Amino acid sequence: MCFGSKKKEILEESSWFEQEQDTFYEFIDLSIVNELQSLIQEAIDELPPSYRQAFTMHRFQNKTRQEIAEVLQVSIKTVDYRILQSLKILRERLKDYLPILAIYGFIL
Repeated sequence: MCFGSKKKEILEESSWFEQEQDTFYEFIDLSIVNELQSLIQEAIDELPPSYRQAFTMHRFQNKTRQEIAEVLQVSIKTVDYRILQSLKILRERLKDYLPILAIYGFIL
């Protein structure tokens, strides 16, 4: 009888540990994601204004290159250049975090 109650106690502790571990990993994941989002936003805010404008319109407003060119009154090639340069700057600025960014689905 003692063996059965000890086994039940171990199972309950194991279950509690698994729940706590899940909560811990969810907290860690959320804190990492929040930190990454802050780092990305800081890097975007540091882009030259014309690059930032083209990049955010393309990535976050889902505007086409043509739409961005019309709004900014520049050529499509200029839009392409600004987006490409933005990505280059962001990759360089966030190079230490690229593996983590990839794991969490942030594509630069």
